Amino acid sequence: FPPAGWSIVDNDPSATWERTDNGAWWITGGDGFYACINDDAVINHQANDYLVMPPINLTTFEAYTLNFRSFFNSLYGGSAYVTYSPDGGNTWNDFYTVPELNAWVDIAIDLSGFTGAGAPEQIWFAFRYYDNGFWADGWAIDNVQVNRDANNIDYYVYMDAGYVGTTPEKTWNYAPLTYGLEYTAAV
Repeated sequence: FPPAGWSIVDNDPSATWERTDNGAWWITGGDGFYACINDDAVINHQANDYLVMPPINLTTFEAYTLNFRSFFNSLYGGSAYVTYSPDGGNTWNDFYTVPELNAWVDIAIDLSGFTGAGAPEQIWFAFRYYDNGFWADGWAIDNVQVNRDANNIDYYVYMDAGYVGTTPEKTWNYAPLTYGLEYTAAV
């Protein structure tokens, strides 16, 4: 652990992300092995730890979703975030705060803000647990996937080899055009 291509950014290796099927007393159920950080296992850990996915290219389509299962209850004051980095981990930006639920839940996060022709060719997503300075709890995740929304297929529209936009429709209005000029349109 971590899986191939994944990495861990950990400010204190005394408690870190791990693969387990029995991560902590506060996690119930599950469907086998999962990733977990157990801040409760170490007093004064000061966790601010990232489980980083491999870089991904989301420029091909406009609609992707990050799906995963989560067990996070913030029983003792920890926080859980999904975060991203456009620069290989030099900077991180939280964009989703994980809800505090005392059960395994399925989470689906719309990634449309990171997709399409204008998106960076590589982006990194990570699961960040922060204990907020407390001897806190932790977080467990499982079944992480990035999926393309099959119901939202976009067409990339070009004119004279230049990108002009996307559309889910099979038609595009190129207006205004200048009469007498020759244009090359492509999808």
